[in-house]
Amino acid sequence: MIMKRINSTKAIIFCLVIVPLWAFANDSINEIELFDDDYEVVNYTEIKMRYNENILQIGLVLKITNSEKLNELKNSTNPIIYINFNNQKYMAKGNFIFKSSLEFGCDFCFPIDENGRITFFKDETIYFIRCHNKK
Repeated sequence: MIMKRINSTKAIIFCLVIVPLWAFANDSINEIELFDDDYEVVNYTEIKMRYNENILQIGLVLKITNSEKLNELKNSTNPIIYINFNNQKYMAKGNFIFKSSLEFGCDFCFPIDENGRITFFKDETIYFIRCHNKK
């Protein structure tokens, strides 16, 4: 009875501690930083409320002009993109294209497919949507 309890305790520890640590160590986080010379701004849109001028939504469309960054973005899965724009640094995370809610903990979201790959428009253009739920 005691041996069974020890083995089950070891199994629980293995499942709760070792497996998540192994998964975390093997989970590569793709962080890509875009600087002003890596992109062209195709469109920047602010949608404001009429009565108080609060910004409701911001859309940012970037055409990636740096071929190395473009290849890196096309070959990455679930990347986190840091955008240096208007003298500020913004964090953008992928959001599954058919998901109705936006990601938490980021400034912008961009569409990804079911495999975590970025959905590009016109081969080198990415559409970013401003998230108002940064925590």
